[in-house]
Amino acid sequence: AIEAKVDELSARLTPQAIALVDGWGFDDAHLGYSAIGSYDGDVYRRLFEYAQQEPLNSDPSITPEYKQHLAKLVGRSRL
Repeated sequence: AIEAKVDELSARLTPQAIALVDGWGFDDAHLGYSAIGSYDGDVYRRLFEYAQQEPLNSDPSITPEYKQHLAKLVGRSRL
């Protein structure tokens, strides 16, 4: 019952929260190109894009540990 009420209130408050935060006039650059604070709210796509741009993620052969421990997991799906 509590979770349902939280979901209901979150849905009702989200439009107002976005407007209030936007009212401060911070753009993405002021937020440090924050994935969470971006104008469109597309957090997960943006986090993925940021991760892809990180130098350590651009070349999986950077560390031998990657090949030893992680390479076999990449591409697997848990679904």
